[in-house]
Amino acid sequence: GTCTPWPVCVYGEVHGRSGVTMRLHDACLTSEVLGSVKCDCAKQLKLAQRQIAASGGVLIYSPQEGRGIGLANKISAYALQAREGLDTVDANLALGLPDENRSYQAVPFILRDLGVSSVRLLTNNPFKINSLRALGVEVEGEECQVCDDELSAYSRFYLSTKAKRMDHMVSTARDVPNPILQQATGKPNPNQQSNGKQPDAETPAQEAEPASTASAAVSAATKPSPA
Repeated sequence: GTCTPWPVCVYGEVHGRSGVTMRLHDACLTSEVLGSVKCDCAKQLKLAQRQIAASGGVLIYSPQEGRGIGLANKISAYALQAREGLDTVDANLALGLPDENRSYQAVPFILRDLGVSSVRLLTNNPFKINSLRALGVEVEGEECQVCDDELSAYSRFYLSTKAKRMDHMVSTARDVPNPILQQATGKPNPNQQSNGKQPDAETPAQEAEPASTASAAVSAATKPSPA
């Protein structure tokens, strides 16, 4: 079998410490590399990096794309969201996939190797908190990350879905309209240009998901590795 590495960045001295600030971040190639506006993952990663670099702590980069379903399946779910207007949970279920498939069994071993006895988790996700505690990790507390600024309408709908259906601790309203359905019905999207300004000519290009993103990601996910 193969072993997928879990990269870890350590800022400052953490060995022998308790209450170490930690971000457990799941890989998101679509936003962090391809620039997708469908989620806030890239912004969450940058926010955590700045915070941990300033105060010290640990960043664990979990290789579990798409909440553990993998890159190719994630792109399939994206396509279904675009065609049918489904949210991120229903798209997974419609494909016969779980809405949550991540495992953090590697984390206790990483923290043990680093000599960290307990952590303060940077997260909005109760699933991560409960999963780590179930694995024996002492989570002294959590600090919600807020990335409300400069989010696309797609990201706001995604966060709204996570709050409503996965109990994420975010300030985003739980009734944000689906921008795909808004476009299909021709209704204005209240999440765009909420400051009262008229949208400029660049807004559609900024909000639209590039058509090449899905094909590029599928190619990256399915192209055979060189011998």
